[in-house]
Amino acid sequence: MHLPFSIHRCQRLSLMIVTMAALSSSAWGGIIVSFGTSPPNPMTAGGSGILDVFVRSDVGTQILDGFQVQVGLIPTGGSPVGGLIFSNLQLDAQLLIGGPGGGYVFFGNSLSQNTSSSIGAVSGAGSLYTGYDATDDGSGPLPTPGNPSPMLLTTTDLLLYRLNLSAIAAGTYDVTVNPAADPSFFTDQLDPVNTGISFSTSSGSLTVDGSTAVPEPSAIWLIISASVIALIHRCRDIDSPNVDRIISLRRFIAISRRVVAPVRASHNRG
Repeated sequence: MHLPFSIHRCQRLSLMIVTMAALSSSAWGGIIVSFGTSPPNPMTAGGSGILDVFVRSDVGTQILDGFQVQVGLIPTGGSPVGGLIFSNLQLDAQLLIGGPGGGYVFFGNSLSQNTSSSIGAVSGAGSLYTGYDATDDGSGPLPTPGNPSPMLLTTTDLLLYRLNLSAIAAGTYDVTVNPAADPSFFTDQLDPVNTGISFSTSSGSLTVDGSTAVPEPSAIWLIISASVIALIHRCRDIDSPNVDRIISLRRFIAISRRVVAPVRASHNRG
């Protein structure tokens, strides 16, 4: 008896998550995990940022049918714990990014997306993110008549995650795959234990700068008003018998612009 379509899909995803803790490597080749950032870099305390996690094959091509990988943020050099965290609200933007160079690894064929299942979770007070997904069509095994072609990694980076960050305090933070969480990649989601793929990774580094105070608009107008008043008093002190202390409108405007422009330029740069 065949299960209904939606139940069958959910059971496949549950099987993948439950069995991943027992995964072991096999001689399928290798996968490389790396990290990249999107502007702003460095981030500013009180702001936000983006962390991209990429995956590729070390040589040639590599079948990939599913994964579960946890990444962590670690403060370094005396930086405060919790100064940079994964946002509680993750937009899962990678699911909507396609293309052979930098698109999502399972774009258009995501089991989590097509079953409206969770694709990851934040834990450890925001210091950890665990993501998991598999192909929706179960195309991992080598193709046979009637089966779809497998998803193949190449030596070009594809997105594993696009993660939203919240910058709380200035400091430097390492980002790395957490080996204690049994990270795993496999070639068959229905048999992940025996089809695990070896992988390698190196840490990335993220920086958060201190917040930059920006004057409120009301304060800027106070500065401009004070400058103009001071300018009027200065101009009244100019002795000119020909104009009897009358300031030409053209000269007043020209001088006013020279005083006000630097203030506006400073605000725009901020």
